Amino acid sequence: MSAPHEKDYMKPENNRRGKGILPHGCHYSKKYMKKIIIIVLCAAMPGLTAGNDNKNRDKHSEKSQADAASLSGDDRADEMITLSGSHDHSGGYGAIFLKGTSFRDQTLLIAGLRGAWVVNRSFGIGIDLNGIIPTSEFTEIDPVGFDQAVLVGGYGGLLLEPVVWSNKIVHLTFPISIGAGWLGYIEDWENDDYYYNGDIFDDDVFWYFEPGVNVEINVARFFRVGVGVSRRFVQDLQLLQTSSKAFDEMNYGFTLKFGSF
Repeated sequence: MSAPHEKDYMKPENNRRGKGILPHGCHYSKKYMKKIIIIVLCAAMPGLTAGNDNKNRDKHSEKSQADAASLSGDDRADEMITLSGSHDHSGGYGAIFLKGTSFRDQTLLIAGLRGAWVVNRSFGIGIDLNGIIPTSEFTEIDPVGFDQAVLVGGYGGLLLEPVVWSNKIVHLTFPISIGAGWLGYIEDWENDDYYYNGDIFDDDVFWYFEPGVNVEINVARFFRVGVGVSRRFVQDLQLLQTSSKAFDEMNYGFTLKFGSF
């Protein structure tokens, strides 16, 4: 029998299963190729799907962030403006101080207490109390004949204190005190009756305004020391043999502060 001609392989009737004309293995190779293609496509589909999911997730995340930023901007626009500003730091302190001043050409010592609420380390608001240490004596005060008199009294009021560079070791404060006070001349300040006009020669009340500047040092987180100067302006003070401007003087002070800064 003669061998099949090459063209016999291409005839449709011979290119079928069971004819025996198709070379052995060719039919099975096509089946394997189909299986391989199907497996590759099945393996690639999860990756394609995951890629699309990631893209959709990224788009959704970007949209959510944009919406959140928009809402945040709206919230900031509608945010209430308060004394403490947009920050939330709040502190406070208590202080003792000693000041030297003059009255009728004599040295006068003043001791005091001060307390304030400090907002954002930049502004304090509180009270300022000053008391005269009655050690200075004055003559020719009482026309009745007493030779010597002692000045007693004090003053106090609202404290406003801007603070600059609060976190620095050395920083500045600008205390401003506004309020009222009382001054009087007595014969002997140790006599308990002077509160009941027993030994008071003369007394008067007055208004005052006292701005100043202090240089402070941060010794610890809870403790500061400062030195400073201030000028006291007094109104409506009238005392015997005393100028109405006698208490309008410079003050030189030393302060100890304790608190949360």
